[in-house]
Amino acid sequence: MERIVSECEEISNYKLDRIYALNNWFVYVAIAVLLAEALLIFIPIIKKNDKFVSEIKKKSKLLSKQNEELKESEEKFRFIAENTSDGIMVFEIDRITFTSPSYDKILGLPHDKVISRTIDDIINAIHPEDRDRVVKLYEDYEKVRKESFIYEYKMMHPKGHYIWREDKTKLIYDEKGGVIKAVILAHDISKRKNFEAKRKEREQMLSSLFDATSDMIAVLDVVDIDKYTFAFFNKTYEVKTGVNVHEYKGKFLHEKIKGAELEALLKTYRQCILTKEPVRWLLIHDYPAGRLTCDATAIPIFDSTGKCTRIVFSAYDLTEKNAHLQTIEDHSKQLKDIAWIQSHIVRAPLAKILGIINLISSKSDSKDYQKALLPALKASAHELDEAIRDIVSKAIDTDNK
Repeated sequence: MERIVSECEEISNYKLDRIYALNNWFVYVAIAVLLAEALLIFIPIIKKNDKFVSEIKKKSKLLSKQNEELKESEEKFRFIAENTSDGIMVFEIDRITFTSPSYDKILGLPHDKVISRTIDDIINAIHPEDRDRVVKLYEDYEKVRKESFIYEYKMMHPKGHYIWREDKTKLIYDEKGGVIKAVILAHDISKRKNFEAKRKEREQMLSSLFDATSDMIAVLDVVDIDKYTFAFFNKTYEVKTGVNVHEYKGKFLHEKIKGAELEALLKTYRQCILTKEPVRWLLIHDYPAGRLTCDATAIPIFDSTGKCTRIVFSAYDLTEKNAHLQTIEDHSKQLKDIAWIQSHIVRAPLAKILGIINLISSKSDSKDYQKALLPALKASAHELDEAIRDIVSKAIDTDNK
């Protein structure tokens, strides 16, 4: 009995071990199935994650390169900004974020004072004559989203005087069209403006002198050896010639003067340019005001490089002088006629009268003889009277002329 019980227990234990083993096998199979399903699910995710990580790495590398390039660009910008004579200012929204040393120098202020300036400070520093124009310029360009523009204006210096500035501005807009940044390249042009003012003053002074002279003066710009444009005429030229100078200014010489006269002028101007010496000639020309005879001179003007840039035409009007000389010549001829009359025509009747008087004197006792000579004496007296009248008439004509 005990043996049977022992065998049954062995069989039961064996079956129980088999059941445990089978159960473990099912657990392993289940785990394997679950792992297989997990792999099927996560492998695509892992692959996507690897791709995403790879893209992130590429973008990170690109961003790192861009940051290096940006840093290098900023270093170059700062180097240029710190070494250029032009001032650079960056204004973002409502404040200054950067100024170069040259910009601070133009304003005549320390950097901390410049960087703390507001938009109102900047506007108030503009000269009252230019302020509205500059503000309106910005407003108009912002409306049309213009990116770059150049303008000139006067700005107050801390020392109390105004300086001239030329600003080149670049506006940067956001997606909505609002300005988010303004980069301004400022240049002090006070010297240039002062030079222009002095040059204008000199030109006005020269123009006044030219207008005051009695000579006719015209200035031609030299385009080429045979190409000239009219640039300036003085008042005397306009009055004496009757030319409408506004129709001539800016026009080519060959547009207003034709034919043989043009060829003569071109030859003269070419000569004075090549010889670098003034050329004089007698000019006879029909102008709207009439024919003028002039003592003309062409004077070449050269720049610092030796290039002829202008021809100054100067003409002294000889028309009245020639007329006066002609009048004197006519008077001289009339005086010669009078002298000839006196020396020939007057002397003949006078000689007759003197001869008759001598005859009368020699025959003073003969009244018949004297009576016979009276008609001859009377005729000679009339002849002398006519000669004297002719002399008087010519003298009156000479005085009237």
